[in-house]
Amino acid sequence: MSMLLQHRVKKLLSNSSELTQAKALLDSLPDLLPKDAASLSSMELRASLKSSLDVASLDAADAVLRETEGLLSSMDALKKQADIMDRKCRHVMAFLDSTERTSTQFVAQAAALRAEQDAIQLELDSTKDFLQKHQVSLDDLQLLEQAAPLTESQGTAMTSYFQLLHRLQTIRSNCEHLVATNPAASSLEYLEDICKAQALAFEKLYAWASVLCNAADAPDDHVSDLQDDSTDDVARLLPQALRFLRGHAAYYTYDL
Repeated sequence: MSMLLQHRVKKLLSNSSELTQAKALLDSLPDLLPKDAASLSSMELRASLKSSLDVASLDAADAVLRETEGLLSSMDALKKQADIMDRKCRHVMAFLDSTERTSTQFVAQAAALRAEQDAIQLELDSTKDFLQKHQVSLDDLQLLEQAAPLTESQGTAMTSYFQLLHRLQTIRSNCEHLVATNPAASSLEYLEDICKAQALAFEKLYAWASVLCNAADAPDDHVSDLQDDSTDDVARLLPQALRFLRGHAAYYTYDL
């Protein structure tokens, strides 16, 4: 028996945690015993100790139950917070997804608008090029209107005027080609407008050339009045005017 007790003591000493638990259990025994434990018999002492142990077990179980309930309550509150966070995260994810779709739509719309702008710019450039080829510009019309009356002293003005006649002839050729390839009402209207502008230009050119030709047929004393610094320009520009008028029988006559 002593050997068994020694073995038990060594085993308890080898495990400090068990020793601590055993010591705590032994220390708690006096609290469980009644005050008159010394006067009680072994049977009564066991019954009292059993009753006290049962009460202590119930108290411990009740404490554990309360702690478990508190833990469950904390876990339930934590679950509610987690659910709230989950809903917020889902809302944020939905917002980000909507924002991404909206951004994608904006990018697509911007690309479509850019393509539309490029198409409009291309059409505008094409229209400008078309009008430049088939319509008299405002600057040319102003030059045509301001060219009257032409006099033999306007050498610089006549140089610009001849350049205008060349442009009008080019535009007329383009309009004639347009009518041949696309005989629409608008094409005929372009051709009619350029013909009117060209006719007005030739009328003023004819008037200018007539002044010089009539001056050449005038008496010598009148011709001497024309001998000034512009004579060289006139001598150079008059043949050009006659070359323009030669192709138009209505203006190029024997009298001219």
